[in-house]
Amino acid sequence: MHVRLPSRRPVFLLGLALSVLSLGSGCATHYAGDRMRDAADIFTLTVGTGAGAKARVGPFQAGLLEQQDTYGLRGGVVDSFERNIGGTRNQDRQAVVVGRERFDPRPDAIGDREKDFRATTVAMVSVPDRPNPAYYGQVEVVVAPIVSVRVGFNFLEFLDFLAGFVGIDLLNDDVERREAAIARRERRAAERQLAAKAREGEEP
Repeated sequence: MHVRLPSRRPVFLLGLALSVLSLGSGCATHYAGDRMRDAADIFTLTVGTGAGAKARVGPFQAGLLEQQDTYGLRGGVVDSFERNIGGTRNQDRQAVVVGRERFDPRPDAIGDREKDFRATTVAMVSVPDRPNPAYYGQVEVVVAPIVSVRVGFNFLEFLDFLAGFVGIDLLNDDVERREAAIARRERRAAERQLAAKAREGEEP
């Protein structure tokens, strides 16, 4: 009597699928984290204290304002912008066509995505102290009758968000993918070193 053994093919395919999913889950997690941060980068909505008002379109801004943010969404994070030893982390001063602005959130809140800046305005043109492409895409208004409100939209961050769906990081701020790539390179280097040592041990 011939007994037919169950096929191992379904078990093999199931194991293969689970392996692919387990390998891809880490990448998916990094991808989702970067997309969520890119989405948060697009919008600005904060409250604070100050007096006056200003409007900004990219590097061009004008108004009469003395203001600092206290809490809200800015630079891709929702945070309370606390004072530091040297004064405030976030301050905006505009005297018609000249001004000075600082956005310096806590490092543990914003990480190394380089959304912080210090910028100087001369003749209505504002330039950050160091290269910051996203700075030039910001459109915002600040109104501060004692309690201030800052509302903004960044069209370059919006393009960066859309490009991220096809694997393009326009503003080089996908830190989770970058850190994952560094971890993979370090792991492969360690594996190569172990393999080299193993080969050395096998040699007579």
